[in-house]
Amino acid sequence: MSAAAPPPLPGNPQDGLPAQVTLLPISAAQQTMTSLLAALLRKPPVACAPATPMREVLAHMRAQRVGAMVAVHEDFTPAGILTERDVLERVALDATALDAPLSRLMTPNPVSLDENASAFDAVLLMARHGVRHVPVTRGGRLVGMVSERDLFALLRTSMREVSRAIDQAGSDAELAATAADVRRLARQLLAQGMAIEQLTQLIVALNDRMVARAIDMTAQPAALPTTQVTANRTGHLTAKPGMPTLASGLVDFCWIALGSEGRMEQTISTDQDNGLIFLPADAAATGPVRAQLLAAAARINQSLARAGFPLCKGGIMASNPAWCLSLSEWQARFDDWLNNPSPAALLNAAIFFDLRPLHGSAVLANQLRQWLLARARQRPAFLRMLASNALQTVPPLNVFGTLAASGKVDLKAAGARLFIDAARVLALAQGISATHTAQRLRLAAAGTHGTPSAQETDAMVDAFHFIQSLRLARQFKAMEDGGLPNEIELASLNQLDHRILAEAFHQARKLQNRLRLDYAL
Repeated sequence: MSAAAPPPLPGNPQDGLPAQVTLLPISAAQQTMTSLLAALLRKPPVACAPATPMREVLAHMRAQRVGAMVAVHEDFTPAGILTERDVLERVALDATALDAPLSRLMTPNPVSLDENASAFDAVLLMARHGVRHVPVTRGGRLVGMVSERDLFALLRTSMREVSRAIDQAGSDAELAATAADVRRLARQLLAQGMAIEQLTQLIVALNDRMVARAIDMTAQPAALPTTQVTANRTGHLTAKPGMPTLASGLVDFCWIALGSEGRMEQTISTDQDNGLIFLPADAAATGPVRAQLLAAAARINQSLARAGFPLCKGGIMASNPAWCLSLSEWQARFDDWLNNPSPAALLNAAIFFDLRPLHGSAVLANQLRQWLLARARQRPAFLRMLASNALQTVPPLNVFGTLAASGKVDLKAAGARLFIDAARVLALAQGISATHTAQRLRLAAAGTHGTPSAQETDAMVDAFHFIQSLRLARQFKAMEDGGLPNEIELASLNQLDHRILAEAFHQARKLQNRLRLDYAL
């Protein structure tokens, strides 16, 4: 390699470069942070001799559309690296540098990884050394390059592939296959250390797309003979010849998510909790519209069940006439619960008050939520009863405030629920429209009514997320051992996790004590 010669083209055997980089037949959806770097290499390396003039180096970088050039020795082992950032700092402001050899401006002895290292290893190396490009070697010889952009594109690519599969699903079987893909992706991301708040929201986002796809796939309810409409992708109905109708006129409706799905805290072991809000043209049309929506909802609920979302044992589904209501009927139902806080009403509040729009006219769901928030703040007796109900479950700590070394704990009923119920009370008391537990706690921290401080809130949110991460890990394990998905054996925890779980329960106790003080309970 002479200094005067142009940079040798990768893949040219006479230049001493590898003739070809072998690509493993692995799909984008399978490529995650556990993938070997060898599977991520998309083209041969771009390299040249250290003595190559900078002018030629930059021209070759532009021609090859790469963000870094690797200088290699005669045996093709890495000698140095020059990145776009280096060009700005070391070349752009000094015109004479264009005639200098690469060796003068490159970073010598670049950190590199063998092709059998994982993508996660590359992420760690980048974080530790503050670099954005990592040469990949085989037996010490350069075979490729991975960039920060490549690695973080893996997550986007995986989600994009799953999202595309959801959008293209044409049957319940195909939708079930995408649901399995979501579970696999979630398991991989959990193993890679993705934050549980972001992970659960990702699961919910993909599950939302599956619900929307199930609605789109399901034929419109049985036609009335004279009217013909179809639904666009947002769920709004528009006239179209040859298609059946919901009623004698166009109808606004919204499929709403409830419970954990409404809170955007859905995990992989959750049944269906949904309902329908609709706005008939007039009171007389309420019955006919409901009848046809119920027929459609039944098909949608069954489609989701076949796709892997179990039917709700308590019947809290849009196909139940009790939960397929007009906007005014929902308001009347909520008003009854607010005015008569019986145990059944409080139980329903814990599910239905966490509603959010999922498909259709979101305006209807938002109107109902804003109406509810305004009305709940005018019902202090109801809020006090709801707070009292949130204190019925106590953290599984003994009289000395410690967590047993063995035995089983239900991480949902005796763990996450403590934070969820308390956060709901705080949100309703302050008119906070958010449904996500962590967001409710954070927003409440900035409010009044004796809420926890921001520092206390951070600790409570971290505690809630730790319990949620243990829940999700346990649910994946339950898929293998057939055990209960939310029940964990304390003896199975390592010492550190056991101590953190104990502290998480202490944070739950602090949150409950705050409610106890606020409502004099």
